[in-house]
Amino acid sequence: MLFSIKELKVHIALLLTIMVGCQYINLQELQPSCDDNPMLLLPEATATLCGQSNGMVVLTVSGGQPPYSYQLGDVQQDSATFTGLVAGKYQAQVTDANGCMAVTAVTIETENGITASATSDAAGCGTAMATLTVSATGGTEPYSYTLNNGNPQDSPVFTGLPAGMYSVMVTDAAGCDFTFDHQVLSGVSYAQTIKPIIMNNCAVSGCHNGTQFPDFRSLSNIQQNKDQIRQRTQTGNMPPNGRSLTQQQIDLIACWIDDGALDN
Repeated sequence: MLFSIKELKVHIALLLTIMVGCQYINLQELQPSCDDNPMLLLPEATATLCGQSNGMVVLTVSGGQPPYSYQLGDVQQDSATFTGLVAGKYQAQVTDANGCMAVTAVTIETENGITASATSDAAGCGTAMATLTVSATGGTEPYSYTLNNGNPQDSPVFTGLPAGMYSVMVTDAAGCDFTFDHQVLSGVSYAQTIKPIIMNNCAVSGCHNGTQFPDFRSLSNIQQNKDQIRQRTQTGNMPPNGRSLTQQQIDLIACWIDDGALDN
């Protein structure tokens, strides 16, 4: 049986994984690095009218490996064009055939209407210490502010929040709404917290330090395999070879990954 160069590389990598005895055998991880051909995502938004759902977003992507999968907010599809949208801020994401992703924010504005954004500080890992502050412009004042479809309030400040994604709605005096998602981060640092855990327990001799794929000395490889890392640390299957993490270390890894596996 003859193999292509790509297939041969996969079989060699799998063989090396089995030989070193590490519990990290997953063919989906044997993929090209996302750094080899990075993607660039350029969204274009068409404004909507007050109270109507006629906004549109077109996602243009370059780089990566087609075919692409497109996502805007909670909607995932093969088409790069999203229609029937209300005013607001959305997260746009494209994923290529290798599982590499590009993410950016896109705002659909209301013609002659309101727009808004938010800022927040760190919530901490497993704690609820964040304050979210909304800033709104345009439309007709005064505004009211709603978080996660709760009760409207006059203040643009929400306190005592845990890390997570929040739906924020601002309504002006004319009844026009602007809705967007805002992520409150735990604030766990890769450089100060996560990197030492990985370097001391996972990127060690005989496992993920260049002798086995993926090489976890590279942040991009960690980011590319973040979902598997989260799952395996939660179940205790990582790190291998008799090493173990404390529950606090496991929680910190999960919080950092839930934040988006940031280079922070």
